[in-house]
Amino acid sequence: MDKRMRSLLVKNFRQLRALSIAELGHVNLIVGGNNSGKSTLLDALRLFAGKASPTLIEELLISHGELQAAVTDATGEAVPERAIANLFFGRRFPVDDAEKIVVGDAEQKQFASLEHIYLREEFETREIDGEMSTVRRLRKLPKADLGDLANAIEAIEVVYSEGADLPGATPRTTRIPLADMFGRRTGIARTRLEESIAGMPCSYVSSRFNTQTSLAEAWDAVVLTDGEGLALDALRIIEPQTLGLAFVQNSRPRAFRPPASRNIEERIAVLKVKGLDGPVPLQSMGDGMSRLLQLVLSALRAGDGFLLVDEIENGLHFSVQKRVWDVLFTLSQRYGLQVFATTHSSDCVRAFSETSTRFQQLEGKLLHMDRMEANGEAVVSVMSEPALSDLISSAVEVR
Repeated sequence: MDKRMRSLLVKNFRQLRALSIAELGHVNLIVGGNNSGKSTLLDALRLFAGKASPTLIEELLISHGELQAAVTDATGEAVPERAIANLFFGRRFPVDDAEKIVVGDAEQKQFASLEHIYLREEFETREIDGEMSTVRRLRKLPKADLGDLANAIEAIEVVYSEGADLPGATPRTTRIPLADMFGRRTGIARTRLEESIAGMPCSYVSSRFNTQTSLAEAWDAVVLTDGEGLALDALRIIEPQTLGLAFVQNSRPRAFRPPASRNIEERIAVLKVKGLDGPVPLQSMGDGMSRLLQLVLSALRAGDGFLLVDEIENGLHFSVQKRVWDVLFTLSQRYGLQVFATTHSSDCVRAFSETSTRFQQLEGKLLHMDRMEANGEAVVSVMSEPALSDLISSAVEVR
């Protein structure tokens, strides 16, 4: 079954005020200038895949330094939950009702949404099993009634809906007081939401390189499976004599390790290379080998879900980029993986186009993002393979 996302709608998320892509590909490459919204589009896809879970929201804020720079209240105490406003367009909580963050697939009617709301605590006495009991409930208040917001509870409403037009389809709605999101305490609503969420498989690869420890965890998941052979084949793109890979305990004395890793049982990657007697540290083989391993292990972990890669060309020489795309298109074809990657490199775009042309059974799409000067909104245009090939042939700049 093809689970890929067919279209994309994003509303009110960071600089994506109202972005719509009618048709996505199996493999999608996103280009554009700095601050055009490329990385934001990846974050929106992460929000959708994770069904707007509080843990994911926290990760997104930390990755941009927004949680660390949270505002303080009148007493000088940090209020980390106020950082959530950074996720909304204009970096502020909307003042109008129902103006929410929405990310989803309009064609398949799957959406995750995030809304800033106010709640009023109310108590009602009713008869239950022959006895009078007091029942507590939280009523959603209209933002327009500013006077009624005194002593109200600020909250986030998370809604995930799937197949909205199907019989029996019911959106899952959870309301979490802002104070319970993270930081000072974690509330029951957040705990219940996290326990109920079964997000789709999604691997995110940042523009930075993974730690050896995180690579080791991903490697453990593929050892003695077909994925092990696929990972080694990928490494042979750069070092054809690669015979094997293992992660071993770091034998360097703790005192000589970086402070952040002194208390971690660190494992490092070593390669068996034809013609050499002993193991060779992966890090000594250059950034390209580490980046390749990071990409392939992340793709295998995603399975038939999303692989999201920021600045995919990092560490990869232009001469190997076409073969890297070959690997990703092959994994997409084999497992149903849907790839979204960003780049600043024209060489990367050219390599993507060449590979996409050869994989006729898969759709490759180039998404070109730009930012409007008037209001800061990000906009996107889509190029299918024929249009992309014509553009590259005419040597037109695509970044």
